[in-house]
Amino acid sequence: MPAVRRVGAPFHLPRRRLISIAGLAAGPHLLALLLVALVARSELQAQSGVNSYGVTTLAGTAGSVGATDGVGSAAKFRDPSDIAIDADGNLYVADTGNHAVRKITLTTSFFDLVGTVTNFAGQPGVSGSADGTSGAAFNHPAGVAVDGTGNVYVADTDNNEIRKVTSAGSVSTLAGLAGQSGSADGAGSAARFNGPSGIVADASGNLYVADTLNHAIRRVTPAGVVTTVAGAAGVSGYVDAVGTGARFFGPQGLALDSFGNLFVADTNNDVFRRFNIASGAVTTVAGQAGSVGSVDGAGSQAKFHFPSGVTIDSAGNLFVADTDNHTLRVITPTGTVTTVAGIAASSGSSDGTGTAARFQFPTGLVVSSSGNVYIADSDNQTVRVAYLAAPPQITLQPQSQTVMAGSTVTFTVAATGGPVLDYGWQATTKNGPLTETGTVGHFRVFNLNNVQTTDAGTYWVVVRNQAGTATSNTVSLFVTAAPSGGGSSDSGGGGGGGGGALGDWFGGALGLLALARCGWRAIAKRRERGG
Repeated sequence: MPAVRRVGAPFHLPRRRLISIAGLAAGPHLLALLLVALVARSELQAQSGVNSYGVTTLAGTAGSVGATDGVGSAAKFRDPSDIAIDADGNLYVADTGNHAVRKITLTTSFFDLVGTVTNFAGQPGVSGSADGTSGAAFNHPAGVAVDGTGNVYVADTDNNEIRKVTSAGSVSTLAGLAGQSGSADGAGSAARFNGPSGIVADASGNLYVADTLNHAIRRVTPAGVVTTVAGAAGVSGYVDAVGTGARFFGPQGLALDSFGNLFVADTNNDVFRRFNIASGAVTTVAGQAGSVGSVDGAGSQAKFHFPSGVTIDSAGNLFVADTDNHTLRVITPTGTVTTVAGIAASSGSSDGTGTAARFQFPTGLVVSSSGNVYIADSDNQTVRVAYLAAPPQITLQPQSQTVMAGSTVTFTVAATGGPVLDYGWQATTKNGPLTETGTVGHFRVFNLNNVQTTDAGTYWVVVRNQAGTATSNTVSLFVTAAPSGGGSSDSGGGGGGGGGALGDWFGGALGLLALARCGWRAIAKRRERGG
């Protein structure tokens, strides 16, 4: 059988490296490896129209292997292979070489995203198949997905199992049996897998699994019932057809759109396929089966080199990890392929924009609702974030206001742009200039409490990111003094307000009122007497 590149048994390597010794001896893939640099460099001449993405390192340090939790570069990974995102924006990483699933919590600091890494499930450095919480174990997990309720699902590659992890970190086995490979459909432990890698969840809680060494796509229901839906177990090839009549060759990454289409990174065929769940039809989206390269273009004109990751955004664009080209590419809904970051046949770890960025065998990836693409950069031992750098544009201007002293004033601005916006409010008041440049996103809404007449003046905000700046309209704040009389006034000799002794002014007023009443009575009596 030709070699299949994937993570897991028997080589325990990241998915882009799985060429068996027998496959190398056979010759075709070895020849491709020897020639790829020359082919890729020549094809770079044909690439044009690239919409560049900026790339920064979110967590981990390039070339530094480990299992340390921490913030940003202080964290360490060992061959991270896949990544998923939950509804709250938390990331989950299949940290393959550490036999663990790691969690990355995102925060912002001025123009930058900051990732705090913690262990979510499994015991870093300890392989096994135990269920549970603190004692749970995995064996080179290569795929990870999140459902709508926050459960995390893991393609536990070398255990040939599909595992479920609750939001509390409790691990259970949904389907398959540790140590037993095969292709049998069935329920729970009666089902068999052979090196599963890619995994994705639909809105109903069904899982779709790229059963890599079986060259098949499997469905797992929430109850753990496994069915082969496309491809034929143990039969590799390249055939567009319906259901089990179709053929794949070492499929890995999966992505699901809202129309019931499952997109497959058919890694050893160097193409991307579409599986329509309703009809069972498998078709080719982009690439040429068996033709390695890096050229951009439409449909079959484009070429890939062992692509292993795919994700889809809300507009239907596929972002793909073209693993052995060390690039991030986009396939539009019409099938046009464009390289947006990295250079084919040029590996590295540099952050930068477009061709200035470098990857080293990127594998799994996921796109957020805001359009950021998070990438498991496997050989760099890092998690990267790619973004379409767009300067800020203000879409909602702050408004001038007139208020009474003691009030709370709220100025609001809205802006587009990415990846991260910083809001710096400024003012010129009777107190002098004011600058409030604080935490990112914190001052999109700017509050002033208990304003006084000295706070009156002009206000504006400067919105910034890595791509540029935008300044809002200048608006005015008018503050009128609070009324000096009445119960609401906080001025006066004896102190007003609820409770306490009556002031001297109040006693004097009562005395004057009494005198006035006596005077009016005297006048009235004189009128009665006619005098």
